[in-house]
Amino acid sequence: MIDVGLMRVGNADSAANGHHGATTLHSDHLDFDADDEYAELNYVAKSGKVRTVVVEDDRLLDVLLDLAAPDTDRLFWFTDDDGSECQVSSAVINRTIAELVGPAFTAKDFRTWGGSSAALAARADGAPILEAVDLAAAALGNTRAVARSSYVHPAVLDAGDETITRIWKCSRSSTRLTRADSALAKLLRQSA
Repeated sequence: MIDVGLMRVGNADSAANGHHGATTLHSDHLDFDADDEYAELNYVAKSGKVRTVVVEDDRLLDVLLDLAAPDTDRLFWFTDDDGSECQVSSAVINRTIAELVGPAFTAKDFRTWGGSSAALAARADGAPILEAVDLAAAALGNTRAVARSSYVHPAVLDAGDETITRIWKCSRSSTRLTRADSALAKLLRQSA
């Protein structure tokens, strides 16, 4: 959900103030369409921004259907080794990411990648830099200033139009990457 929906992780302090992220969502934030072909997460995020995240991925829909019991305190939970139900927290998520990818990575990296990928796709489609940043900000639920300073990699903004076009033309989607993700990986390797 953090990757696909570009959601913040969330924490208990923010949730106490009515601002949610992935780990603090409740079942009442979730709505399924009549045929269970997609789901919408509707919630108030950081800084009071109302967010709607549409989920169409079949695997994620199956997980959401399984977890969306109306009597759970949080939407995302897991069964621990001793059989008890545990709430997913930002600490659990970041610890798991560090174990799987390395200690330099956190959940924020998913949002940074997603914002950079969205801005790169917009630039490849001919959008000027500010419009590309605005599109990334909309995908993230941020302002332009926050997206530009924290979530769009400088290489996406610094690359010339010819570079963006060349990289986009030689990038394709795959079973693991969208075309924008593939292009971003190429751009970052080139700029390293």
